[in-house]
Amino acid sequence: MKTLKKALFITENTSVESNKHLAYLDAIEVNDLVDYIYKEHHQFYYAEEPALTELITTCINHLKLQDYNLERLECLVGNLTNQLTNHFLVEETVLFPHIKDMADAKKNGSVVRPSGIENISDPVKVMEVEHEASEAILEEIEAITDHYTPSPGAFESFTTLYQKLSALHKNLEQHIYIENHILYPKAMSLEKELMNLTLL
Repeated sequence: MKTLKKALFITENTSVESNKHLAYLDAIEVNDLVDYIYKEHHQFYYAEEPALTELITTCINHLKLQDYNLERLECLVGNLTNQLTNHFLVEETVLFPHIKDMADAKKNGSVVRPSGIENISDPVKVMEVEHEASEAILEEIEAITDHYTPSPGAFESFTTLYQKLSALHKNLEQHIYIENHILYPKAMSLEKELMNLTLL
């Protein structure tokens, strides 16, 4: 198993449990890993994104005056959601189906169906660059919110907004780490194996 320098963020329990969870993800079939990522991370984002947008609007309307940090936060969250929506679309319609097709080809001894992907390292590089872009936005959001700490006496919508942003940050960190360090290496290894079997 690869070095897992960020294991602690996978769960809020002990590092032993965290490492066990990562070991489990590293051991399961790639098809199951793809399904796990979609269920635990993509669906989480889809459920949370509308509420985040609504909460920011509520907070801006409540202040009824210009607030640079809040306006900047609105811009950052908008950039993040746009980037993630496009990123997840590519994963769900192009990359994930191709990975599953490769897994099925290995299992059944069949040839992988044409997907437009000649070498999986190409879309993986694009996904990793987009992960870095998301991480940069998250870091700025964390800084501008003082590590998601609302001001004393902040009204409920602010507190809820910061809580949801913090949860999204944590979930995206997990998502990025699992893909970069577990899913993508698995997929590239699978592609190499299929090439050796002349199934690609």
